[in-house]
Amino acid sequence: MEIPSSVPDSRPEPRAAVLGRFLRGSLGSGVAVGARTAGALVLNKLLAVYGGPGGLTLLAHFQNLMALFTTVPNDGVHVGVVKYLAPLRAGSGRYRAWLGAGLVLNVAALAVAALALLLAPGPLVAVFGRGLGWVAGLLAGLALLTGHALVVSVLLAAGRLRAYVGLTVLLSLLGPAVVALVLAGGGSIPAALLAYLLAQGATLGPALLVARRAGLLPSLRGRVSRAGLRALGRFLLMALSVLLFSKAVDFSLRQVLIRQFGLGPTDLWQAVAKLSDNYTMVFSALMSSVYYPRLAALSGRPTERRRLVRTVLALLAPGLALGLGALWLLRGGC
Repeated sequence: MEIPSSVPDSRPEPRAAVLGRFLRGSLGSGVAVGARTAGALVLNKLLAVYGGPGGLTLLAHFQNLMALFTTVPNDGVHVGVVKYLAPLRAGSGRYRAWLGAGLVLNVAALAVAALALLLAPGPLVAVFGRGLGWVAGLLAGLALLTGHALVVSVLLAAGRLRAYVGLTVLLSLLGPAVVALVLAGGGSIPAALLAYLLAQGATLGPALLVARRAGLLPSLRGRVSRAGLRALGRFLLMALSVLLFSKAVDFSLRQVLIRQFGLGPTDLWQAVAKLSDNYTMVFSALMSSVYYPRLAALSGRPTERRRLVRTVLALLAPGLALGLGALWLLRGGC
């Protein structure tokens, strides 16, 4: 098995260069965050205005349902994929081993999702009032979206931030556009939500094209690496904690509110919850797309890694203080 060279550079980057690299990446990430924010606002507005009472709640419940089945791949497997692929050369033996292990774990997560939806659909999709065809479409959309997220993780591990930004903008535009078309044509909210998922999943095609042209998706052959499965499996514990104590709690709480008060009144609670989520979007997107992939790439160079951490902390601490202070001062208009 090929082992890449990990000889550290004797002259680490100066602090100004580290800061410049981070700021350039942050600007690119800012475009992606802006697109995601604009897409989310348009989508929320569409469902709130044209979806009638309960439209916003059904949107949030559907997105929460998606998160129940994508949290383990996104917050577990893909985090590990970025960590282990970032220092490696695309096409090497170890690169193929980590990528293959990530693919296998994603397929396993989708198999669990299929079993859950087919064996116990009531607690999960009863509020949408749809049949087996809708559930099959949901599974297809989840598979496409999970594949998209895996390919994006490969791009981020390779530092292809421009490709990530372009794909994020495309995904952010497709979702609201398809929902608008379905609602304008007289379609139901569940049909619009399923179209929203499938439109986002359709970005797997462009993502595969970009990654293949960059040589980041070598053919996988041979047996799956057990060491890779074990190493990536450790990241699943982190993802399971997010799933059980965040996503599942939100889903269950919303179920209780819908049952007790109905869809319309639950819209008020949901609007406040979505406002809170939007405040954290910038920070989480910046960390996942710029800081963490670079940190993983420096895993074999501890001096540069410490310099990166100190530099980013020195930049983020005052930035977060200013941002939170602005939210406090403008709380009346927020």
